[in-house]
Amino acid sequence: MIEMNDKFIRTSEEKIAAFEKGLGRPLPPQYRQFLISYNGGRPKIDEFGIPGQGSSQANFFYGIDVGKDYKCYELKKNVDVLKGRIPNELLPIADDPGGNQICISLSPDDCGRVYFWDHEKELEPDQTVIPLADSFDEFIDSLRESEE
Repeated sequence: MIEMNDKFIRTSEEKIAAFEKGLGRPLPPQYRQFLISYNGGRPKIDEFGIPGQGSSQANFFYGIDVGKDYKCYELKKNVDVLKGRIPNELLPIADDPGGNQICISLSPDDCGRVYFWDHEKELEPDQTVIPLADSFDEFIDSLRESEE
């Protein structure tokens, strides 16, 4: 269970299905359930570890319906902006305060696995993507209270 400080308006199964249709593939079930339950937002407990690099914070999880004040956290908008920059099999689902992305795999080989995409290493593809968790729920469960 996760608590959100800032929440977006609820979304519907129909809007999620339309988003999946636009992607051309289904969302991993755990992440899909998160969208139904929360539709993104700013997590209250937000820090996560990055193997070999320390830690960061989940700034905002993107949502399907975010309202006019939060357009920069719209899932489709971020997919469009990052298309061609992050690997095709990854879906950006959240950002950190530095503009890096937390992504979830849509690949049949590791569907649902969560990764960190470091935008500062974008020109070094073999160092850009770092595994964070084997599943979305495991990633959420790994979040801890920030020391800041």
